[in-house]
Parts: sequence; structure tokens; C-alpha cells
Amino acid sequence: MKLCCEPRHASLTVIGLAVLKNFSLSVARLGSVAVSNLAATSSEDGIRRFLQDTLAVTETRSARDVVHADFNKVVGAVTTGRFRRSALSDYSRADVCRKISEAFADERELIFTVPFGCYKSWRIKSHPKPNWAEVFSLSYLARYLDQIALVYPFGVGIEFTHISGVMDIVSNHDSAWESVYVRGFESLCALFSTDEYRFSLVDLVDVGDMSSDHRAALCRRAEELELVWDSRGDTGRDCERKLASAGRNLVPIGNADLSGASDAGWARLVRRSAILCDALDGTEFRRTYNKFEHRIQLVFVKGPEPSIHIGSTEASIGQFWVSDAALERRKGRFVRRLIGHTTKKSRTGGFLSEFDCSSVIAPSAVGNSCDLGFCFVVSEHGAQDAV
Repeated sequence: MKLCCEPRHASLTVIGLAVLKNFSLSVARLGSVAVSNLAATSSEDGIRRFLQDTLAVTETRSARDVVHADFNKVVGAVTTGRFRRSALSDYSRADVCRKISEAFADERELIFTVPFGCYKSWRIKSHPKPNWAEVFSLSYLARYLDQIALVYPFGVGIEFTHISGVMDIVSNHDSAWESVYVRGFESLCALFSTDEYRFSLVDLVDVGDMSSDHRAALCRRAEELELVWDSRGDTGRDCERKLASAGRNLVPIGNADLSGASDAGWARLVRRSAILCDALDGTEFRRTYNKFEHRIQLVFVKGPEPSIHIGSTEASIGQFWVSDAALERRKGRFVRRLIGHTTKKSRTGGFLSEFDCSSVIAPSAVGNSCDLGFCFVVSEHGAQDAV
């Protein structure tokens, strides 16, 4: 839903946010919208095998088997268009080359960072646990690291970075949700890590020079930013995007019960949430850690620099923590995709159907810390052709 932020349409902004609030409440109270069950077909075993294989990790050669390690080959592997989703700016390319050169010189692990939410959207059925969207993305990123590890001899890793203990302030999350997600996501990081590359979850509160009370610091920063928002009158596409995102993420009934807010009150809550998100994204230590030291930042959206704009799966650039997972058949093969909670059709016009994954065996290390009970399958021509 497009939210208008132009001053002359201020009333439409309130109306739009009110509609979003009412939709949010209906989702919170009624749960996910029912999706048609997938008709049993002979292809179901193929889907299960594909999903089971996704949970398997293919290890690279050991680092000692990397022969004639070459700087240019490493740069090529890191910046390859097979995984990248937009062109590198000169600034970002220079940043990548410098950091690879320094890692070579120091003979140390080459580290990438992925700033992320560290929660599962309350609109997703598996919430607060990770689901197949996290599995699909980690599988894809493992393939990215795998081909780098073949040419870089000192180890490779991705750190998923976040700031803990703030989402109850920012988006009215229940405080207990974070630990549930962390437990599941850490189990997936361990599953997809090998001797040659690793995934890890990094809470920036624990590792850096952050305020002893980072929650209060976040609120102070938001108060400063509110003055900026007030001065510009909430205009422009950037404002519209931030308000829409905050409206999707703000939970009507979470840490506090906001369901009784008036339409105008809900609009104010959404605006406050958007400003808090702005403050969180702009945290100085977060930016420094992710991209201004020796680490190379990976992002799923175009724009931030220096960084590499990378896919989240072979067919998606979305954020896995606010997504469901879907398999889409293209030219006789399955492609892993991420879909938002409102998606009804794929880009190719196929219909979504739920597929029961209960017979897919999760590794013991994952157990029930993730919800892998179902994923979506996208048909090419309609619901009956889903598989």
C-alpha cells in the first residue's frame, strides 16, 4: 500500500496508516491467511529430496589444497556477478580490493558482515522462529563463501550483526521473541559452517564501544532525528518508504497493547517507530563495525556504500527475516525464492500453495529451534500445476 507523505495529502497519510493498522490487527488476531493445500502428485518426493539436499552442506577443499592463491582470483570470486545483484561503484570496488589485500598481507580470515534484524516478522507463520527462508539464504551464502574459499587460503566468514534488546522499543516486539529467534538462527549458522568457512551471529552490544545503556542512547538519538523529520515535513520517497516499513513491522499487540490507539494515534506510533529505525540504522559503532574497519559489508538492498549488493537466494534480494520461503519451478528445475507475507503470485504469475515438509528431517543440531514444517511451492500455470 502506498502511503502519501506530501503535506497537502496529510489526511491521506493518516487514512493509509489507519488501514494498515486495521490490517495488522486482523493478522494478529486471525493468523496467516489460508493458502490452498498442495494437491498430492508424484513430484512431492522430488520436492522433499530437494529440501533435504538444501539442508546438506558441501565442504570445499581444505585451505592447504589451495594452490597458487592469487589476489585477482579472490577479487573475482568476491565480486562475481553470479551472486552480485547490482554493479559495484568505484568506491565499493576500491574498498573491497583494499580489504582483500590487507587480509592477504596479514594472512588472516576474510570477514564479511550482513547487518540484519535478528527477528522473524510477526506477520510470518513461523514467527518468532526462523523458517525455510533462513535456510534458503544461508544455503545460497554458503555457495558464495564456498567459491571464495577455493581461492583464498586463510579462511572466510560471514558475521550477521545486530543490536540486541531494542526491538521492543522500536517495533513493540515481545521481549521474549528475540531469544527464540537467536537460538534457531545460531543452530542454522552452525549447520552451514564448515572447516573452510563459517557463519556467526554477532551482537554488537557485546563486542564494541557502545553506551552502557544503549537503549537510552537509541532514544536520545531518535529525539535528535525527530527534529530533522519535523524540519523537512515528512516529505519525499525516503520518508514514504520508512513509514511503510515501520507500519509493516510495528506490532499492535506485543510488548504493549497498542490496539486501542485511534487512527491518528496509530499514525503517530508508526512515525515514531520509523524514526527509531532511522536512529538504529545510523548507530555509529554499527556502521563502523560493519563496513569501515577490515570487514566487507554485504547487503540485500541497493544503495549502502561501501558494500556488495548480493542476492539472498538465486532468485531473490529480499530480507529473509521478514520473508517466507518458496520453491518455484523454472524450466524443469526448482529455484529457491523468498516471498513477503502479502505475496499472492510469483512474478511469472504462478499461484502459491503450501507444501507439507513434516517428512523432511531436520538435522539434530537444529531440532525444533526452527519451524521447517512447511514451505510454499509456486506453480507455473496455476494451483493444480504447482509441482
